[in-house]
Amino acid sequence: MARKRHSGGLLSRAMLAASIGLFGVVLWTRLAGARGGWAPELLGSRMGFLPVSTVTGAPAQLQHPALIYFFETSCTACTPAASRLNEFASARAPGALPIYALTNSTAFTPDSAALFGTGVQPVRLQRSTRDLRFVQRLPLFVQTDSTGRIVHAFTGIPQADDLTVLGYLWQASTTGTR
Repeated sequence: MARKRHSGGLLSRAMLAASIGLFGVVLWTRLAGARGGWAPELLGSRMGFLPVSTVTGAPAQLQHPALIYFFETSCTACTPAASRLNEFASARAPGALPIYALTNSTAFTPDSAALFGTGVQPVRLQRSTRDLRFVQRLPLFVQTDSTGRIVHAFTGIPQADDLTVLGYLWQASTTGTR
């Protein structure tokens, strides 16, 4: 009997060690992968009409060109990405691209919209649309031209230089070029 308990304890310790190892790998992947990077495979994707509203339910419409931040309320990397976006929005030049924070979360309320500072317009997707099938990873930042086509895309938590490329120096234009 003593041997069986011992082998059971050994098995339990081995399972605990394996669990800790797996947790460590998942944690490392999340932390290391949160930085993200450019997503050239999204360039040229067209958004089309997006049925959005304000967080209070009032109808809204996205303008293009724009900087659009896609996020989800349960996304762990989205909160630090939103903080970077707020810093960026507060320091940008007058006449720069409009910035939208877009989610489809029904849990996104006017209280939670307070996460975004001045210069970032939070909007909620009202229904699913095939035009957003390119959204595979969050957080996602895209810059669109005047026709709604993606000209820059970044996934993860951007640095100041990444946000500069995405729209800091852009002046609103009808051609969507800088």
